[in-house]
Amino acid sequence: MDNLLSSIYLLLAAAVVFFFRKWRFSRLPYPPGPKPSLISGNASELPTVLPWLTYAKWAKEYGDIVH
Repeated sequence: MDNLLSSIYLLLAAAVVFFFRKWRFSRLPYPPGPKPSLISGNASELPTVLPWLTYAKWAKEYGDIVH
C-alpha cells in the first residue's frame, strides 16, 4: 500500500512540474527592459532628476517602446 501511495505522489508531483513548466514557457515574453526587484519592481530605478536623460539612455539600450 505504501508503494502504491508513493507512486501516486511521484506521478502527481511530475504532472505538477510538467504543467507548471508548460504554463510558464507558453506565455508571451516580456519586452526587453531592466530587471525588476522582487518587492518594489523598478520603482528604485525611476529617475527623479532629469528623467528625459535616463529615458533616452534606456531607449538606446532597450529599443523602441511597443504596446
